[in-house]
Amino acid sequence: MENNIKSSVIRIILLLIAIIIVILFVFPLLWSIMSAFKTHAQAIAIPPIWLAKPTLNNFKEIFDHQPFLRFLINSIIVAVGSSIIVILLSIPAGYALARFNIRAKNNILFFILSTRMFPAIAIGIPFLLVFQKFHLIDSHIGLILAHTTFNLPIAIWLMRMFIIQIPKDIDEAVSIDGYTNLQIIVRLIVPLTRPAIMAIFFLVMTFSWNEFMFALMLAPNNAKTLPPATVGLMGFGSIHWSVVSAAVTIMIIPMIIYLLSVQKSLMKGLAIGAV
Repeated sequence: MENNIKSSVIRIILLLIAIIIVILFVFPLLWSIMSAFKTHAQAIAIPPIWLAKPTLNNFKEIFDHQPFLRFLINSIIVAVGSSIIVILLSIPAGYALARFNIRAKNNILFFILSTRMFPAIAIGIPFLLVFQKFHLIDSHIGLILAHTTFNLPIAIWLMRMFIIQIPKDIDEAVSIDGYTNLQIIVRLIVPLTRPAIMAIFFLVMTFSWNEFMFALMLAPNNAKTLPPATVGLMGFGSIHWSVVSAAVTIMIIPMIIYLLSVQKSLMKGLAIGAV
């Protein structure tokens, strides 16, 4: 009886801790969305105004005075484009690292992790010089290539982990029937890891959508994305918090919609990774 009471108390405590953590992460997002529909005075009022008559003037100001629709389209093009390329490259790369006896495989895996941990080193000044030489600065293609380089290492690492969990005997069984490695990947690995692929796609798309540093350096004007555009709304003298919150809301809403649309596949992919 005493053990049951202790177990119940521990579960309640863990549940409370989980609720507190969720509130700490979710509250700033909810507050930003709420502030986007307030006037500037209401957004900075002390004590805070929790409920106010909603207004769309902040969004109107953004789209009237800034080409935010173009920034939104740029973000979609870059995030989706780079994520598709990352997935197409990470599947065969992850398969090779999971199935083949590659010389110095551990060194390759360490290099993959290190390039993801230190993205500035992975890009480097030589990369920027190459971008300038081939006129890729301030272009969708240039930013897609940069984000692909930024996200590919973690995608390869995760894909390898997912593929390792698939018994190698299945590969050997279909190879007897004459399947090539490419056919094994397309007809066997991809269907079996589809939820994991969706999870990786969401992860790298989130990284690309929120990426700031490379977007700031490589796309100052025509290909500018939402993160640097949002920071650009902050002035030196004062910050119009309701307008900034409207820009943040424009960044958040598409990802929330996408998350809700793929949540089943995402949960399946995360469950596969937890096995």
